[in-house]
Amino acid sequence: MGEALCRHKGLAPWVGMALTVIIQVVAIAYSYGALSQRQNDFEHRLAVVEASDKEQARQIGESASRLARIEAGVDFIRDAVRTTVVK
Repeated sequence: MGEALCRHKGLAPWVGMALTVIIQVVAIAYSYGALSQRQNDFEHRLAVVEASDKEQARQIGESASRLARIEAGVDFIRDAVRTTVVK
């Protein structure tokens, strides 16, 4: 290739520009691929966090229901004790 460029010196700048464009396209493609991979990783992590958040919300709801039942039981016992003491 060097000999061909020596023979056709007018092509050397064009070959240089073509190689520069090719290198830039490869760099852009690599960057785009890396960004796509990061975006996919981010979306996966976000899905995991959202699933965890839903599970925690469900567990908190169940705990709140249990606590409400316990409080109702305590109120019932408290009222029973008061009515027994008052009589």
